[in-house]
Amino acid sequence: MLRHWGSDLRRGDGLTAEANLGTGPAPSIPFNRPGIEGREIEHIREAVQRGHTSADGPFTARVSQILAAETGASDVLLTTSCTAALEMSAMLLEVGPGDTVVVPSFGFVTTALAFVRQGARIAFCDIERETLGLDPAHLERLMDETVRAVVPIHYSGIGCDLAGIEAVLENWPRAQLVEDNAHGLFGRYRDRPLGSFGRFATLSFHETKNFICGEGGALLLNRAEDAERAHVLYHKGTNRTAFLHGLVDKYSWQDTGSSFGLSDVLAAYLYGQLEERTSILARRRPSPRSSPIVMCRSSSSSKVSSVPGVTFLLGLTNTSHSDTSDCRATAAGPTGSSSNTSVRPPVGRRANKRAASTFVSLSTRRSPDCSSVSRSRTVECSGAAVPRSTSSFDELRSARGTCAIRSVGSS
Repeated sequence: MLRHWGSDLRRGDGLTAEANLGTGPAPSIPFNRPGIEGREIEHIREAVQRGHTSADGPFTARVSQILAAETGASDVLLTTSCTAALEMSAMLLEVGPGDTVVVPSFGFVTTALAFVRQGARIAFCDIERETLGLDPAHLERLMDETVRAVVPIHYSGIGCDLAGIEAVLENWPRAQLVEDNAHGLFGRYRDRPLGSFGRFATLSFHETKNFICGEGGALLLNRAEDAERAHVLYHKGTNRTAFLHGLVDKYSWQDTGSSFGLSDVLAAYLYGQLEERTSILARRRPSPRSSPIVMCRSSSSSKVSSVPGVTFLLGLTNTSHSDTSDCRATAAGPTGSSSNTSVRPPVGRRANKRAASTFVSLSTRRSPDCSSVSRSRTVECSGAAVPRSTSSFDELRSARGTCAIRSVGSS
């Protein structure tokens, strides 16, 4: 059984020392691997040779233009992380003591932390079974005059019920919608880009995401009137942007702020990734031939061997499925933020309070011994071990028991 989600999953060889399936340590899929998809190295070299390696350089401008064009944002600011972008949104809304910010009960810590730092009270909203996103019905019961922001997460790039959330917020004009779209760049909801619904939206380019630069993020400004102050906060509280545009003869301290800008070296890496966005997204869409691979101990395999749509992974550590000591399900097809078909457990209201005991791995291709599986993501589950909505998994779920998802990763 895998017991630890720290250094073991970060080992370069992709093996997990604590995994023991039968005769010995079994190969395991690493949580993520950085990729060179196109001209990233060439762009990094160019950024260094140009001499502009700090924030707000030429590659920053190119990336911002792509993101604005794809999302329809009025302005885009590249940040050091999605966390930093969330912190900027909290500052722009002037969230403070006495304010409440509603976030999903299932997500990553910094979605809440960015607003707690400003003194806000956090209200945790239940999530929906279908999307793992914020539940509008529970949101309606949480709303009161203290709510300054509602921050839904498009978990795994699956758009939450934005129509339902917007309907609730119509009755509370002071409450602003901020989309945590860390997972969902290029995802859509009712034919509109994720990130285009809120007053602000945030993106992540952390190494665990579909488009990466190591560490990085972006703040999408969907109202033009927010741009001037956003640029002041972005540039350490100064009006440096106005100075660069020739609007003032020197720049000076104007407001609060911080050093939020992304290095142009990292923006160059990110630009290389975004140039290849079509091919990256295509590889992450599900294959029609994809089917779950299951590794089970003998006591479980007899119960699920005839489940339609399930393939047993043979040859693991030179044994058959009947000899292995653990039972895990692995999706053979590609997964990613552009797909709604990834194998993920649905979580109903307050389901995240249940204990987690099972692991589900998601990978882009199958391998007889797991050692050559690449471009993969392994997640610790929360909810049911497999989707209840998939009837062919009913026996498998009963054989394996249930689990509940914990958030693994970073904004």
